[in-house]
Amino acid sequence: MEGSKKKTNIKSVKRPMVWSDQHNMLLQEIYLSESWKYKRGSKPRGQVWERISESLSKLESTRFTVNQKSVCDHYIMLEKEQKNKIREEKASGIALQHTPFDDSMTDIIEQFKERDAEDQQLESEKKGKGRGRDCKGS
Repeated sequence: MEGSKKKTNIKSVKRPMVWSDQHNMLLQEIYLSESWKYKRGSKPRGQVWERISESLSKLESTRFTVNQKSVCDHYIMLEKEQKNKIREEKASGIALQHTPFDDSMTDIIEQFKERDAEDQQLESEKKGKGRGRDCKGS
């Protein structure tokens, strides 16, 4: 006698979402939310990523089933791809045709980079003040 086999309803099984070019409207959401204004790893930045995922999940034109982590992870993947593309372009010396997507990604990467540099500067200034007087100010 066969044991009780569970039949799985194919429609109820969740398959992982595959990001397509159409799904990369994520960039528009990042621009609108300006998540680079908040410190990396901070609660406000996490809330922004959460709002982005909620906004994308509500869209009916493209079906999204994402959460905060998947949105953030996908952005990180896009960022790495863009940086590699720029690096390869510089190494080969051949300028490739830039798409609006490439320009947007480059701009967003720069915004995050500037914010991270500002945060590092503030951290180093805080550490410097904690030491007391230095040789130059004696």
